[in-house]
Amino acid sequence: MDKQVVPLSNMREIIHYAFDHARRAKDLSFENGERGEFAAIGEAACAYADFRALWLYTKLNSEYDRPEVDDLMKKSEIFQRELSTNVATNHSHQWTDIEYGSLVKSGSHVADLLLIDDLFTQKEVSNYLSD
Repeated sequence: MDKQVVPLSNMREIIHYAFDHARRAKDLSFENGERGEFAAIGEAACAYADFRALWLYTKLNSEYDRPEVDDLMKKSEIFQRELSTNVATNHSHQWTDIEYGSLVKSGSHVADLLLIDDLFTQKEVSNYLSD
């Protein structure tokens, strides 16, 4: 068995940070007009950096190098790209919300892997995870 290079507590902390940033990005994209959208892009970039750090941490810990984490990384890329494209093209953020829901669903699998039960708000659970 490989030695754990990055403590599980660090991976749990980084995924919380990532979803905090992603959540703010989604919320800001629907509020405060253009200023909110620009702030949302910044939050989405922070979320992407955190998701990337988590992905790299799992590559260093073979026990957590799983397809669920790869899927979460892909979903975070899609979410960030969708939000940025909608801002750049002045489109509605309906698809931003849809891709955020996809990110939450993917994140729920990684939360299970990392034994996290408090990653999502009750609203997110009812809106995105109750199918």
